[in-house]
Amino acid sequence: LLSLEPVLASTIGFATSAVFNYLGNYHFTFASDRPHAIALMKFVVVASIGLAVNTLGMYLLVDFLALQYLLAQLISTAIVVVWNFYLNRRWTYGIV
Repeated sequence: LLSLEPVLASTIGFATSAVFNYLGNYHFTFASDRPHAIALMKFVVVASIGLAVNTLGMYLLVDFLALQYLLAQLISTAIVVVWNFYLNRRWTYGIV
């Protein structure tokens, strides 16, 4: 919509969604009772690594392998969703 470069647009979208993901995961998905200071710090670590994986995935798939950016975003998102869910469940919110 804003004619941004695909990797930059993906990065901005990922960072924006992280705020809503934290709140939704904390209150609903994992119903955490951990203090926000601990859970948020761990969430930021997991989300930052997820952002790096997403950005690297987009770069490799779009700029290196010349895939169409929507397909590249689907692949990158699928990888990051699995990564984030598993680590947030086990480490951030302590659900075993």
